Amino acid sequence: MYSELVSNCFKMTELGPLPEEWEVVMFSDCIAKQRIKIPPSILKSEYKPMGKYPIVDQSMNFIAGYTDENEKILKQQLPVIIFGDHTRIFKFVDFPFAIGADGTKIIFPKKDTFDPKFLYYYFLNLKIPSKGYNRHFKLLKESFAIRPSLPEQSAIAKVLSTVQDAKEKTDAVITATKEFKKSLMKHLFTYGHVSLEEAENVPLKETEIGMVPEGWGVKKIGSFAKFQGGYAFKSTDYQPEGVPLFKISNVSFGETVWNEKSYLPYSYLSEYSQFELKPGDLVMAMTRPIVSGGIKIAGLKDSDCPCLLNQRVGRFIVNQSVDTLFLFQILFDQSFISSISHGALGSQQPNISANKIEQISVPHPPLPIQQKIASILSAVDEKIEKEETKKKALEELFKTLLNILMTGKLRVNHLEV
Repeated sequence: MYSELVSNCFKMTELGPLPEEWEVVMFSDCIAKQRIKIPPSILKSEYKPMGKYPIVDQSMNFIAGYTDENEKILKQQLPVIIFGDHTRIFKFVDFPFAIGADGTKIIFPKKDTFDPKFLYYYFLNLKIPSKGYNRHFKLLKESFAIRPSLPEQSAIAKVLSTVQDAKEKTDAVITATKEFKKSLMKHLFTYGHVSLEEAENVPLKETEIGMVPEGWGVKKIGSFAKFQGGYAFKSTDYQPEGVPLFKISNVSFGETVWNEKSYLPYSYLSEYSQFELKPGDLVMAMTRPIVSGGIKIAGLKDSDCPCLLNQRVGRFIVNQSVDTLFLFQILFDQSFISSISHGALGSQQPNISANKIEQISVPHPPLPIQQKIASILSAVDEKIEKEETKKKALEELFKTLLNILMTGKLRVNHLEV
């Protein structure tokens, strides 16, 4: 493939085959200067939750706080590129900000030869190995960079920015829809499926979980569902293929994930039939059920089954007085999550027992109301899932474009910016 590229207006370089008119330069040729030291006046104690100017550091959150002090901000020669040495994170910044963490590098691109956003995307595509704290920036400085013409750099940056903007807009839709669902759940579990205007006329009653409509019951989960823990299958029985074992790593926040798979003999489906999971089953992690991302509960789909329930994961076996989809939504209510948090034992790896789960009280309206509420919330979930799918597609498109644009396999030098 390389020989074909080289013979087709490509040349071999330190970075592999590249278009003949592209240059390869050292990192030092890309930047006007770098700034590493933080102003001594910027201290953690001065960080504010809100303010005029963000304080940028190398953490995943990017913005660590805010300051109102004009003399502490960096606003000349913007835009710049942030490099988090410890976390190896690049950020593109084109607004006034303050530097907030020791080790954060501020890179000033040479604007006469490099489009700052193009350079940011190029750095983003670099594979910098993990060599320990404060070694990553040294490796960056030792790196080569490509230099197409400025117009082509701008065109590459424009294409990538378009996809990135679409992903960020999709992210915003997902965030807004999730916030909407939280508000909707609070309304539905307090007043039922009535409009905001009608809610004022709904008679409520005080219960141990808060206010609910008078016609609703409040029941312990164990009164309508048994929570069954999984079986401690032996790892020595695992084999290269067979029936999948549903482990704690396979349950995520509202969905199943199969990044890790273990298999057992197909004969175990009959030998351990009481632990066979079916489509529609609700499962929940029993160890660390709640983490920063939310509560680890999922409903199984046809594509997940058949599989066997492993230890540290449990499933809800419901009776006819509860709609499974309604129960699924109730399990994401803040009241249930708080009860799980208080019932989990252990500091490092908190565990929740089946008995504790069955003792938690939740709203229990008549079945037709359960089904209506489940239908409303499921429609919101479908919207979120659709946007999540779109986001994943945009992420894959961005990765693909980033690679082929930065290697010249796709040229955009004909585009006007």
